[in-house]
Amino acid sequence: DEVRVDRVSLGLLPSSEGGWKTAVQALDDETGGWLHIHANVPVYEVELWKSWMAWSIYQHVADTAKPRQHDHSDDDKSSRGRRSWVVVCHKVTRVKSYAPQINHYVADVYCGPNVRSVIMEPTSNSDDDSADEEKFAFGTSQEGQAGRRVWVRASTSNANQKWVCEVEKPQKTPSCALGPNGVLHQSWMMASDDDTP
Repeated sequence: DEVRVDRVSLGLLPSSEGGWKTAVQALDDETGGWLHIHANVPVYEVELWKSWMAWSIYQHVADTAKPRQHDHSDDDKSSRGRRSWVVVCHKVTRVKSYAPQINHYVADVYCGPNVRSVIMEPTSNSDDDSADEEKFAFGTSQEGQAGRRVWVRASTSNANQKWVCEVEKPQKTPSCALGPNGVLHQSWMMASDDDTP
């Protein structure tokens, strides 16, 4: 039997991206779970990184939802359950400064079934029904967003932060992402040609 988890801390810096696929694979097939993703991100790229990271995680979810060709047992039960999963970047928190204009952030990302009680924290302590207006299931037909699978919390100073459905993966990749060869290529960490003797 494989052991499945409901929480994975990805604390490797400057980037934990190399462990995202394994972390998604480790999540419980029925309940999903939370990824706590650490990274050093340029301040001016936080929004881009948030969207790009959520979409990258969703790609790993989609890859684990594909039936395995060698597995004929009950139509691969685990992949069936993951086909309806959503990815919700619930919160991005600045941990500390890493370098000028570079901060260490941690993103709390939910990957799993579209179950609001698991994904969301309460929006209000009151019993007022108006607090329920924001309580909708991600990926459902709310406001014309049928079938959407990637959500991030909008960055506002408003206590009632709205959710943004990321319709497509960002065209641009943040500088803190791993390159195609799996090597971190952050230009701010690299010496320029002018600096070499």
